[in-house]
Amino acid sequence: MARFSDFDMMVAEFMVEFGFSTKLVRTTYSVPDDTDGTVANITTEIPIRAIRSELFRPLNGSGTKAGTAIQEGDLILYVQPTDKADALADALVVDASSDKVLIN
Repeated sequence: MARFSDFDMMVAEFMVEFGFSTKLVRTTYSVPDDTDGTVANITTEIPIRAIRSELFRPLNGSGTKAGTAIQEGDLILYVQPTDKADALADALVVDASSDKVLIN
């Protein structure tokens, strides 16, 4: 069983107070079957805790960031690592290019 640091405990309390429960949707793509052309993709939903925040002038310094795609009003999502929420859980590595988060 992993030992939580004081920082881990503070983040866990912050997530409980301000975070919400949601799911990370991970799709594993497979190779098409040559015989019939079908593809059997596997979708997995992983429960996570997250905090959503809007980027605005005091947070990012200006309405937009020069040279980036960040604009005022964009959202940022902080995800609590699964192994920090539960010491027995596997660490979650988010692939920002393919994983999706369900937000209601």
